[in-house]
This record gives sequence, structure tokens and C-alpha cells, in this order.
Amino acid sequence: MNNDQNRLMPNFKYLIFILIGLPLIISCKAQDDSDITLEGKWKVVDWTYISHVGRSLDNDERAGMNEDVNDLILNFKVNQTFSSNKPKTFGFLEGKQFMLNDFNEVVIDNHYYPILIKEHNCFFLFSNVMFQLEKVENYRDSNLKLKSESIKVPDIEINHKAVNDVFTLNDLDKLPKLKRLEYDDSCGIDCLHSLFDSNIIYYIDFSKAAEDTSFLIEFIIDKTGQISNINTKAKYNVYKNNRRISSKETNEAQDIEKAIAASILDFQNLLSAGVKNGQNVNTKVNLELRLISK
Repeated sequence: MNNDQNRLMPNFKYLIFILIGLPLIISCKAQDDSDITLEGKWKVVDWTYISHVGRSLDNDERAGMNEDVNDLILNFKVNQTFSSNKPKTFGFLEGKQFMLNDFNEVVIDNHYYPILIKEHNCFFLFSNVMFQLEKVENYRDSNLKLKSESIKVPDIEINHKAVNDVFTLNDLDKLPKLKRLEYDDSCGIDCLHSLFDSNIIYYIDFSKAAEDTSFLIEFIIDKTGQISNINTKAKYNVYKNNRRISSKETNEAQDIEKAIAASILDFQNLLSAGVKNGQNVNTKVNLELRLISK
């Protein structure tokens, strides 16, 4: 990550970027999802810091983030150049050309940034900070229409069954992996975690992320590569006067738990099993997702 990109985070030297290289995601608020165009001015109305190692933000980091983000406007001009009202924050993108391809991806400097519209909201992911956007000005002659496709969280049935002789990822000789994807086995546990972590982000409605909540996730990949026994548990990290968690926060955390489970089940029938001593085995996978919001 270059020095310009580091300006986007609160005194960015403080933060550990867990998701460097993941795409930007824009999701948008408009009256009609079928008539959203990229060109125009977008106001950042909320942010969520994402960690997969339990990393939180201290008071200085949170204050720095708010200072950089408050009243931030992102401007996608009709001449397909980008600007913002805070050049010091987004200086590395100022004046750069962008395009929107057929896959709903914004392309800047040969980097591809998918666009996601979820429940009429817009989200923009840079590194491990998710911005929620609201469109505040449309431009005449705008023609880059954003597709309104959004991943819906289906009603899912989670299969729980008795599973014996379960191994951890560290126990295995070969990790589970996508059947259709050939990658270096030396890629290791981090690559497998990233596979699931990346997909989770597309399912979550980040407008429901609370002040600071960890989601502890575990599931089994069995000897046939099937996924079962998904468990997600929200752990509320409350620091301010030991305040009580509201019923609204509880309900929204449950919605996020369902979204996480659905994202994991996306991989059903797509995985090969882990291997120990030449035999397919049952494997337990543990993930952690921590969301810290404005």
C-alpha cells in the first residue's frame, strides 16, 4: 500500500490492513434501484472498520477516522474523472480516469472495484474500511447505470449432525480447497480463510453493523467436502459505561449471523475435503469477523 492510500485511514500508520488488495465496493442509495447512475456526488454517511483478527480501533484511531470521513463527498464526474472535497484523504485518486465495465465494476488504474447495491444502500470498501454512501447530486447526461443486482440472504437450513474424528486446519497434510481452482498448496491457511472472508463481505448489510461486535464462526468441512454444523455467535464489545445492548442491535446482529451462514453455504458442493495421512478427513474451520462502526 502506497503513502497516498495510507491517508485514508486515521493516522494510517496505526492500523493493520487485513484486507489489502480486496476490491472497492460501492453500493448506492436512490429512489429507484433501476435508475442509479455512477456519475454524481456521493456523501459518506457511515463507516465500518473490518477486522478478521480481532483488531479494534483505539480512541485516537476512531477520532482520526471520523475527522477524515465526516462530510466526505466522492465525485464521479460525467467526463469520467474522480475527485473529492478532501483531496488530502483521496489524493491518490484525484483526477484519475474511471470506467464502469459490464460486470458492474469500476475500473481505475487497471484496478477492478465491484459495485454492490444492497437493500437500496451503497457501500464502498477500501482496504478494510467499508463506507456507506448516499447520493446527494445527480448529473445531467449521466449514462453509467449501476446494475441493481444484490445478493439476497435466503432462508437457509443449517445441517447439524454428529461428526467424529474432527481435525483442525493445522493438523492436515492438505487443506480443503475449491475443486475448480488450482492453487499452490503452500498458500496455506490464510488463503483458505480469505476465500470465506471475502465472500462474507458481499452478503452482509453493513448498515446493520453495531458500534463494535465480533462474530465467532465455526463450521465443518466433512470427508466428502460438504459443509455442515455452521455456528455463528455475536460477541458484543461494549466499553462505554457498560451500556446494555438494545433489542434492535440484537436483531441486526442476528441478521448478520444469517448472512454469514449463507455466505459459507455458497461453497456447498464446491470444496474438496482436507487430507490427513492420505485419507479424506473431517475438518473444523474457525473464523472471526469484527465490525467496528462509526
